[in-house]
Amino acid sequence: MGLISAILGNAGAVSQEELFRKFGQLLTDREEIELGFRLFRYTFIFTTKESSS
Repeated sequence: MGLISAILGNAGAVSQEELFRKFGQLLTDREEIELGFRLFRYTFIFTTKESSS
């Protein structure tokens, strides 16, 4: 993600491998990372976690 994109507030995609290296220990046994974005210093991660009834 370039400096101009960050200044303008555009989110940049982050690879699943990088997200797993940084946040893998926070996932449950059957949870997998689907998608992730970085916006400034924040990272948004979407996973396969489903709520149980």
